[in-house]
Amino acid sequence: MKDAAGHTLYRRHFGLLPADFELNTRAAPIGETALMTLASNAPIDIVTEASDVYEATLVPGKRNSFAVTARSANVIPNPLFKIASPSNDKYLLLRQRYPVSGARLLTPDESLCATNELLLNQLAGYRLLLCAPNSVAESFTLVFAVHSRNGVLVSTSKKVKILGSTETLSLYGFYQDFVQLLSVTDDQDAFINIEVKTNRTWLTFSIRRYNARLVREGDSYLTVVHNRQLAKSSEKPQDLFAMSLTDPLQTPVALEKHCTEGVATGLYHTDILRRQPDLWLVYAPAESEFSFRPCLYVTQEQSAIEVDREIKTLHSAAKAYHPVANPDVIQHVITQMAEDYHHTGWQYLAALKQNYSHLPLSTFETWKALAQSPAALALAIFRLELDESFCLRLRDELAVIFETIPLLVWIKTRQIFKSVLSAAGLPEIFVESTIKNRDGVMRLVVSGFDHMTDYLDTGDVNVLILPPLDAVLRIWYQGLRQDHVDDQWPETLKQPLRSWLAEADLPQCVKQLTGRNYTDSVTFLPIFMAYVSVGKASIAQLGDNHTLIKFFIKQHADFDRRWFLDLHALMVAHLEKYKRN
Repeated sequence: MKDAAGHTLYRRHFGLLPADFELNTRAAPIGETALMTLASNAPIDIVTEASDVYEATLVPGKRNSFAVTARSANVIPNPLFKIASPSNDKYLLLRQRYPVSGARLLTPDESLCATNELLLNQLAGYRLLLCAPNSVAESFTLVFAVHSRNGVLVSTSKKVKILGSTETLSLYGFYQDFVQLLSVTDDQDAFINIEVKTNRTWLTFSIRRYNARLVREGDSYLTVVHNRQLAKSSEKPQDLFAMSLTDPLQTPVALEKHCTEGVATGLYHTDILRRQPDLWLVYAPAESEFSFRPCLYVTQEQSAIEVDREIKTLHSAAKAYHPVANPDVIQHVITQMAEDYHHTGWQYLAALKQNYSHLPLSTFETWKALAQSPAALALAIFRLELDESFCLRLRDELAVIFETIPLLVWIKTRQIFKSVLSAAGLPEIFVESTIKNRDGVMRLVVSGFDHMTDYLDTGDVNVLILPPLDAVLRIWYQGLRQDHVDDQWPETLKQPLRSWLAEADLPQCVKQLTGRNYTDSVTFLPIFMAYVSVGKASIAQLGDNHTLIKFFIKQHADFDRRWFLDLHALMVAHLEKYKRN
């Protein structure tokens, strides 16, 4: 690698191992001796590098077989082998993970994790080390269970087959799965318990949203209590802020730290909040070393507000909201917003998005209410100019399934948006570029958008050009089976989908596609969701717990996104074009 001036900045040589080269291992617990054998019919010579973290010695009487022992109980070493072969002028360096038996959790610095609790937003660098004994295949099961105050809410599992000696799995690679699991409950203190097992349990640990909690100390103070497994008390005083839930555009209020002889005590004064009657949400800034569930702080005067009058703005709805006495007031305003592009509530949501997007969306009742209103959610994508990443947050954090929004809603929303832009007297080139920008997001939330743009713009079913359903389905289905021949297929929704299928107005070629087997859930879900998208079915037909059903829908759809999106788009187009029949 060279810079612009031609100076060499980095040089690395690569070599080739013999075609029949293989590594065989015999795993062992840390502190005991593992066996690593590097085999090839080619004339190769292998030596090991000395190290402070492991000891490797040649096994007497065995060619290129080494006994390896870890010197530390807290570090899993990566033994380094120097391999000389006729095809290379220099030694090849091969670094191989020490085959520790079972499963271990590694920190970003390669040491064994000493805690059994991790923070959701700090998973980068943490890895699971899985080792198969004696280089034979081993199947590990990862069980993810969501725990809340009410016990275990949902549990799901993944099987990982280890064919070689050791493999590492990035925990951050499961981040989206973890966020979606936590979306099944409104409980901000819910956590995920992870169990890694074969014929025995090797590892158990938890993943939490927060590493601290906010506690009231009488009427005058707040204090932060740390989870000692997740965070150490910082020597540097941390800032706390309070936002006004009735006016998110208002500048946040910084809470004053209580000090004794110039030293912060960990207490925060609340006098400033009590002097300004309002509905406050106390939170830690994004850069803070600790995180906690945002705390609602209601002044005495504010809690006595009259809630019987008609509420027309989100600002007033935030004041009037009460989870027991007035739980639907925010939802009523969101319903009004769905019919009014210029409603003041959109300014409220825009302020939340701009100033407090670092907080979980489930912190705010307004985002939760928006997620429950298909018409308002569709309009929000245009009115708030939501980008792909924010739409993904809605999907993952609030269990939003965009396929449940009827196509007629999308058609109406696009017409409203275009009419607003035209009425504003904007230049045509600006209108076109704005619509093009929104189309980029529509591709994410509407299956097969590129093939349905003309229909969404006009509502004319004659513009839909479709292939023969029977032939396409069978070809796609066989491809689906081949792509996942060795995978474990989810079957949670099999029975309710079969019940729906029996009554659905579908041709026999569709109903008999699978022959009723373990592929039913994955196969028929996009067809069912197409009926939902055209308003001929509801996810309530799959079960009573809507949030849990939404999680299972996402789990099945993610099993093969291409199958789900392509078949959903095809079926929606068919249902729309032939709905009169």
